[in-house]
Amino acid sequence: MYLRNRIFLLFLFIAFYYLAQSESLINSEDFSAGVVSIAQWPSASPVSKEEIKNAKREEKIILRTEKFQTKLEKVFKSKKVMRSIGNISDPVDRWLWIWGISWGVGMLMTLIAGGAIAATAIGIIWLVAFSVGAAALIIWLIKKFR
Repeated sequence: MYLRNRIFLLFLFIAFYYLAQSESLINSEDFSAGVVSIAQWPSASPVSKEEIKNAKREEKIILRTEKFQTKLEKVFKSKKVMRSIGNISDPVDRWLWIWGISWGVGMLMTLIAGGAIAATAIGIIWLVAFSVGAAALIIWLIKKFR
């Protein structure tokens, strides 16, 4: 799944680079997606079949990209609404904050004290921090998804 997403992003970047390099035959900035088609394309000089073929291909790519862009905007807007964690004054989300802070303290103590944690008083504080964090996480999960 991860590799598939990476390949898709690589393809997307290549497509945007290709579109940025090509000369646009139709000004699509003034029109919404799909309104201007190749049939409405005004020509000042005779156009070869190859140019028409390339223009149709670019038009399809641009239309596909614009549709994809609108879908992404909708997804990002919906995820932005669902992502709200709240603040520490919220009684449910307070447990999430307690979990994050206590595990952060425990991890920081692990990095600072290293192997001395098991044999010192810091080890007791470390154990309490992770225990309180685990309990807070369980309480938050129960309250949030009940």
